[in-house]
Amino acid sequence: MDELQRMLRRWKRALSDLFANKGQGGKPERPQIKMCPICGKFVEKDARNCEYCEAELQPGSRPTIDTQGSGEPLNPTVVLFTICIVMYFISLVFSSKEAVDRHGLFSMLDPVNVVLFRLGANSSAFVFDGQWWRLITYIFLHGGVMHIVMNMMALAQLGPLVFQSYGNVRFWLITIITGIAGGLASALLSFNSMQHLSVGFSGSLFGFLGISYVYCKNNGHFHEAERLKKFMIWGNVILIGLTYTNIMRIDNAAHLGGMFMGLAMGYAFETRFMKFLNPKFERLAVYALFLWWAFGLFRCVQLIHSGYG
Repeated sequence: MDELQRMLRRWKRALSDLFANKGQGGKPERPQIKMCPICGKFVEKDARNCEYCEAELQPGSRPTIDTQGSGEPLNPTVVLFTICIVMYFISLVFSSKEAVDRHGLFSMLDPVNVVLFRLGANSSAFVFDGQWWRLITYIFLHGGVMHIVMNMMALAQLGPLVFQSYGNVRFWLITIITGIAGGLASALLSFNSMQHLSVGFSGSLFGFLGISYVYCKNNGHFHEAERLKKFMIWGNVILIGLTYTNIMRIDNAAHLGGMFMGLAMGYAFETRFMKFLNPKFERLAVYALFLWWAFGLFRCVQLIHSGYG
């Protein structure tokens, strides 16, 4: 957790500098800002009208983001981090009940496939047989210690950036929808394959990259946008290369599906329709996705009970 906290603090400082106005002494002054509920842009805390969409802002209608750190809402990155860690340890506990030959120390830290399947891993044969809830439950599962360590390191860096850019509600929309898109792309690529199991948060991570690229580009942060674009391109090239040389097993379809959905959502949020859409509809969409996830967890409990009950 110390490493996660250091990464979060580093991103908060970097994001604060993006909105900082430099004084005469060269030291950035950190303003108090809030998010416009209509277009999602950041404006001054005391602003009565949004400078981007000219929407009227009611004082106290939205929580302000204190860039100094006091009174800041809980970063959902920490919630995601906790969910993934808890699910990983649950998968290890049930894997210890399986009579599977293991070799080496790290093999004890890798969940077995039958447990991942019961906990909601993405499987094309079962998804297209009606178990659509697997497209959301697979997001929070990981196949091994290196898998979860790498994904959580990336989450610690990209999560706060997306949260500060889009706010809490859209953060969850981006997380789940890009994850579902990645899972659907993976399932389509391996249609009717009984052997295909996919787990991991990387589909959503590539979605974070895609939508952060669009945000930086549209808000004048061209240097950061160019860096994100290069990372998306070369990251996929390297991972695809590792897959086809049989060095690692990587679900590249999930990465590409999540990335393209992130790009699409980034541009969609800039359309006039989305700017003037009532935020209540976005919250309802988040609640519906959470209910879908809860139903998936209920089905996973049934599978676990039938396997170990």
